[in-house]
Amino acid sequence: MRRTCPFCRESFSHSPYRLQQRVCSKPDCQRQRKSRDHRRRYRHDSGYRDDCRRSRQQWREDHPTYHRQYRQAHPEQVRQNREKQKPRDRLRRLRQRALQQKATLQLQLVSTSPSSDNLKTQIPFPSSFAEMAWIGLLASPAQAPLDKNNLAPP
Repeated sequence: MRRTCPFCRESFSHSPYRLQQRVCSKPDCQRQRKSRDHRRRYRHDSGYRDDCRRSRQQWREDHPTYHRQYRQAHPEQVRQNREKQKPRDRLRRLRQRALQQKATLQLQLVSTSPSSDNLKTQIPFPSSFAEMAWIGLLASPAQAPLDKNNLAPP
């Protein structure tokens, strides 16, 4: 039976030993399959994710000077990375500022209605700015958590 590879879009015959084969045997397609499966498993399997993190940490402990040596041997890559990092930092700052402004708007919405019956029954009106900020952040609608760089939901 012939199947179509999802990566190269070419027709192939599956292996008689692997009846569930969905990807052709070309090295590039197999590399893409492994990468896709790794990302999927990393996202959904916490044990696998922890193993990957421990493995990276162990490698860094075994090779403590690798990055320093790489940067010394590849100054052009260092320069390019520094230039590419500037827009990424700018974007991160803009997103953080937008999140702060959103929290400020929510804070204003909460603090402008101290006599609201439903607010009084849930939590007392705050007596300090710190309490208002806490309430404003709690009062926001439920959203997907942001990743560590505040770039996008996971």
